[in-house]
Amino acid sequence: MFALLYWKSLHVESTKHALAELEELNWDEEDLGQILHEGMESRQRKEGVHEFELKKGGRIRKIVIAESFQYSTKEMIWAVIHVGEYSLR
Repeated sequence: MFALLYWKSLHVESTKHALAELEELNWDEEDLGQILHEGMESRQRKEGVHEFELKKGGRIRKIVIAESFQYSTKEMIWAVIHVGEYSLR
């Protein structure tokens, strides 16, 4: 859960599944922020879901965020639903 990360004026938080992926890739909130703010939106997803990619070295880093409602705070947020990394070939 990244308390200081915002995109399009909404708070960004990770799902449990995305947190496991972040841990596996050894990423932190700085990596997510860099991809969100410096990366480019890649392929088209359904409404309210955005996919961003950023080339770093010989690899592509990718995150997928979706609009969501956080019931504990009763506010709209962006939920990180997937993170990944793959090599360029």
